[in-house]
Amino acid sequence: MQRTHRTRAQGPFHYSILVTFATLALQIGCGDAPQTNQNDPFVEPEAIEPLPVDTEDSPGPEPAVGQTVYLYDTTKAAGPPVAKLYYEFDTVRVAGTHYVALTFSEEFVDNTYGANSSPGYGKDKGHEFRQLVGSDHAIIGLEDGDGNFMFEVKLDYIVEDDASPSGYRSGGIEDGDGKMLLGSEAVVQDARTSLERNLNERECVYLEDSPAQGDPDCPDWERRVIYEVWLDGDMFGPAGFGRPVLDHVHASPSRMENTIEVEPGEPPEGCEPMIDGPNCDGPVVVVD
Repeated sequence: MQRTHRTRAQGPFHYSILVTFATLALQIGCGDAPQTNQNDPFVEPEAIEPLPVDTEDSPGPEPAVGQTVYLYDTTKAAGPPVAKLYYEFDTVRVAGTHYVALTFSEEFVDNTYGANSSPGYGKDKGHEFRQLVGSDHAIIGLEDGDGNFMFEVKLDYIVEDDASPSGYRSGGIEDGDGKMLLGSEAVVQDARTSLERNLNERECVYLEDSPAQGDPDCPDWERRVIYEVWLDGDMFGPAGFGRPVLDHVHASPSRMENTIEVEPGEPPEGCEPMIDGPNCDGPVVVVD
């Protein structure tokens, strides 16, 4: 699929990618309102509509709720996005927090492994559960409304944890590869991943082979790799939220290059299915 011309974000700061919601001149919508995908466990219909933001309790200017930016490989002039970054000011799940979800394309990496691994990993050597427990992580930075780079989090994908139902959970910023790279750890209210939700919330404890497509014992297995984080709503002070900053995506192994530098661009032409199927520009949200 050929996509339309990609527009890079412009601004006073130089990054391989500068994702901005409040000020990014980037059209990400497709129609008047996002479409819902009833078969997508990471889309809750009640959460699709913009949620009211109490500006008295939210210091500084907040960007509009529920915005998505698509991220493209900087080395390629055409092709589908390798990831998307969704942001909203959360007034429902963890009220009064900044919610950010980073979703990878299944063409880059997915939650398949063992006998049911997707092809293309490591010269078709396959994908193993232990590799997801290894070095997989995501790094997301955040600027305030004045353009100051204030926080940077490194989120671990999955770690062993005897206290969890499956024996595994997301390491967040505390365990595995997770850490706070800049700023106070206290701003991180919660962090989860799609694999953690598969294993613990959906009770699909598949530790050797991921479920086959259509497995009746685990029909809601989320194949996409998704990192979610909730951040203190007061973390930016009077300046308010500015923009998330991301310059690369990483998975080892991946179905492409293990580390890819990315930049924001237009949504897939006509909002064709890519990451979310028919819900191409909707959020990846679970309401607890």
